[in-house]
Amino acid sequence: MSVYRRLWYQPPTRAGSKRTTVAHRGWEGSKDGQLLKHLIDEELIFVTNNRDDFVALVSDVELHPGLVIILENVPRDDQVNLFTSALDTIGAMPSLIR
Repeated sequence: MSVYRRLWYQPPTRAGSKRTTVAHRGWEGSKDGQLLKHLIDEELIFVTNNRDDFVALVSDVELHPGLVIILENVPRDDQVNLFTSALDTIGAMPSLIR
């Protein structure tokens, strides 16, 4: 099972999260900049393994909902554990604005 499916089937209450996917929203085939606009407009934190493109895109944005990078070159179980840890860290923050 892919890391995305494994994360999808975790309880949705973690860090007050609700989940959706690019495919479920009908955004597949969108350019990265278009995806970022959707994410900002709907205040969605983006989870991706496309680090280089999205770090560059969000660096040009003054305020965005957030970006979580899933590391590609680690075993899937470690990806799930790291992402779970990221959710726990995000959930414990009083504010996500720096």
